[in-house]
Amino acid sequence: MASLGEEEEVRVDASMVDGAVAPTRSGVVAEDGGPQDRMHISVHVEVTKPARPDFALKFECSAWPEEMDVERVFPVRLSGPAPEQQYMGRQFR
Repeated sequence: MASLGEEEEVRVDASMVDGAVAPTRSGVVAEDGGPQDRMHISVHVEVTKPARPDFALKFECSAWPEEMDVERVFPVRLSGPAPEQQYMGRQFR
């Protein structure tokens, strides 16, 4: 976790490589001459503020070798009962 002054606390969880997809049209060529797969890492970021310690804003991201895509952003209740259907934010892609 990282603390940015007294304003907010940021927690980042990143996985090991958890997938690969075929390269794009401008994909990198592998050593054997064929296209090289693009490796993928899932990244989850949670941001909390001292003023509202019972709520957090979560970001679900996909990290690729050249870029990071934000897939979803949604609020989460950290204490108390969770709603039956948690709002999972809108899909960005």
